[in-house]
Amino acid sequence: MIEVTRAVLQHVEEHAAIYRFGLSEASGANSLHAMLAGHFEASIRLLVDQHTLTIADDGAQPDPGLADFAARYISNGTVGVITGWLSEDEPRSIDAVLHAYGRLLPRWWPLTE
Repeated sequence: MIEVTRAVLQHVEEHAAIYRFGLSEASGANSLHAMLAGHFEASIRLLVDQHTLTIADDGAQPDPGLADFAARYISNGTVGVITGWLSEDEPRSIDAVLHAYGRLLPRWWPLTE
């Protein structure tokens, strides 16, 4: 999973000017936030549907909404991390943002370094 995330960050870095503007408040209704969050959310839902990703079982009663909440939470949070990372001075470190991102994700998320 970390290599997929690294590849996404490399793509964002290569097109930083586009993403920086597209994720800024100045982009208004044309913001990339919704598009990116929707893409990440769909990817998370696919991983859950394929049983590649399992939401941690904490022993509580099964909650059918938990996967939906998790997909929305992580996808929007990921866009927030990317937006914050793009606001840093260059050169930005992909390794540093991966480390910080990994610290923010739930323990059951399969991002490993």
